Amino acid sequence: MRHNPLRRRYSQDKKNMQFTAITIIAIIVLLILFIVGGIPALSSIGSFIGGFKKDNVNIANDETIVLEPILDPPVTATNTATISITGSSTSGSSVLLYVNGSKQDEVLVGKEGTFIFNKARLQSGDNEIYTISKINNLQSQPSSTFTVSYLNVPPQLEITKPQTNTTTRDKQLTIEGKTDKNTDITVNDRFVYTDPNGNFNINFTLSTGENNIIIKAIDIAGNTSQKELKIIYEE
Repeated sequence: MRHNPLRRRYSQDKKNMQFTAITIIAIIVLLILFIVGGIPALSSIGSFIGGFKKDNVNIANDETIVLEPILDPPVTATNTATISITGSSTSGSSVLLYVNGSKQDEVLVGKEGTFIFNKARLQSGDNEIYTISKINNLQSQPSSTFTVSYLNVPPQLEITKPQTNTTTRDKQLTIEGKTDKNTDITVNDRFVYTDPNGNFNINFTLSTGENNIIIKAIDIAGNTSQKELKIIYEE
């Protein structure tokens, strides 16, 4: 379908005439107000417009969205009762720290947009940590939640084979034992594989004479248990 250029030109001219008419009417109204009420009338109109704008600003403030803080991932496990929590948020806002659902502390965000809780207190076991930003009476959604395990008890370490202070004529020694789940085992500083239940075994090559073998269990929080075997190898 072809468009009629004369019709399009007529439509544009009509819009221009309407705009011109509205402008003329506005000027006439202002002149009438000036003649009747003088400058005070114009001032009242200005005050009304200013008050309207001010009301709009207040409404915007009430509907301001406070962004949630961004937490730096903390350690997943520790053997100390307190840790540092750091992150970033809007400069000048307050950040609330929650541990296991309870508010524990509150700090002010600096000019750089960063914050730090130097001594977040932990309970024994798993601790869920998150933060919330606050500006005046407005609060953000919670930040990401991190779980930190506080473990201050050394892991179990049981050597089932062999007995210490024994003599053998076999150059290859099999060492078997058990520890907690998610715990590393080293034999003379060499890492040993453990199954999902914490069981382990390793073949250890003996030297002639007395052999001192150190077995360590190290959990995810850094707690350590240690046992020593003394095995005498006679050729």
